[in-house]
Amino acid sequence: MQGQALKLPHGRHVTRAALAFLIIALSCLVSGNMGRGQAASPAIVVSTTKAVPLQLITINGSGFGAKETVHFYWNGSLLPSDITADGNGNFSKAQMHVPSKTASGYSTLQAAGAASGLRVSRTIQIPPPAVTVTPSNLGSRRSFDITISGFGANEVVGLYWDKKDQILTGTTNDFGGMGRSGVAVPASASVGYHVLRVLGGLSLRAVDITLNVGAASGNPAPTATKATAPPPATSVPPTAVPPAATNTPITAVGGAMSSGTYHFTGSLVASAGAQVSHVDGILLLKVGPDCSLAGTMLRQSSGAMLPIAGSGAHGLTLAFDADGLHLNGASTAVSANRVSGLFTNGSGGTMGFWVATLITPNQVDTRYAFTASISSGPDAGMAYRGTLELYGDTYGGLVGFLTLDSGSEYRVTGNSVNGNVNMSVVVRAGTPFFATGTEVGGNLRGSVYGPLSGDQGTWTATR
Repeated sequence: MQGQALKLPHGRHVTRAALAFLIIALSCLVSGNMGRGQAASPAIVVSTTKAVPLQLITINGSGFGAKETVHFYWNGSLLPSDITADGNGNFSKAQMHVPSKTASGYSTLQAAGAASGLRVSRTIQIPPPAVTVTPSNLGSRRSFDITISGFGANEVVGLYWDKKDQILTGTTNDFGGMGRSGVAVPASASVGYHVLRVLGGLSLRAVDITLNVGAASGNPAPTATKATAPPPATSVPPTAVPPAATNTPITAVGGAMSSGTYHFTGSLVASAGAQVSHVDGILLLKVGPDCSLAGTMLRQSSGAMLPIAGSGAHGLTLAFDADGLHLNGASTAVSANRVSGLFTNGSGGTMGFWVATLITPNQVDTRYAFTASISSGPDAGMAYRGTLELYGDTYGGLVGFLTLDSGSEYRVTGNSVNGNVNMSVVVRAGTPFFATGTEVGGNLRGSVYGPLSGDQGTWTATR
């Protein structure tokens, strides 16, 4: 019976003994593969299933390849938050921030093993922004209380009266919430219905609330004025843009300054004239109808967000704190795309100089997946991988930040002219590598030199 043959299609035969041997061989093969440290079903545990933009999330995982790199993706886009699994394919305390422009609804967080190809996903709920104002029918009151939720975590939020005049700024907590009591109604507010816009500075999340202002106590409403029915309250979608830019003349310097994003750089000098430090980053400038500067902040290469106060009524002035110093900057020259000035101290003495150059709208916060590998030289075999964030100004200058998968962040400077790109990135103390290349179909690629003498390789930056 053991030698009896089984008839297969096309007239072919196989003995039962051969069939048994084949089954045993397949069993051994499956058993051997299962014993190589790769689980069939990887798993991740996320610190929360509900989050707001910019919120920090912690991830623990298991079942990946031993000592392999695990990548994280948000709605299919690679995040700069890799981690290496241990010898058992596990990892803990991987961290990521929810991308700032994430829309309300449900998003997908995915962990993927770089070598094994194992993948696992979790769904994160993103609540819509919400604003509560008490009371909304103010009557003769000249202030109100406000509570917001669902905005970006730890972001600067502005309140705009009739969608244009900023009356308050504040910073949300780790979960995108904030509350304020006694928010003053502008003294110039007329009797009737007004729209209060709440706008997140980074997430660009916005909500409009209608308020009904009555006559101030002791001042009856003018008989010629009659309040109309309130406009419907609306929620501006998360992709809404800030209030429209204005070209408000700054008469003291004779030019025009507009709201927008600027590349800001400055140098502070000691009394003897020696350079002591730099102040640089991205300046978010909003110019009000009365030449006031509102909702402005500076992102330094350190990643800090610095609130900036200012005025444009009598020449452009900026004031902020950096490196333990309180800086006052007064403009000395201004054009449609660039403004420059001096840092001064309390007694009016000059401490340094600065310049701010407008970033073109289509070059604001352009993000790329960046890779660079050194193929020859002392650093042969070294690779850099992460997220490249670039801002291109109206004079062809480039400024930005390279955040490696390790979490290290480096300042990027350079220029882009007619599709040719040059960048310098200081990845070691005082030692940069230089990337030169071209733009092809919106992506960048080329050659890299340094950081050590003789180092050469290639790089790509893909949207």
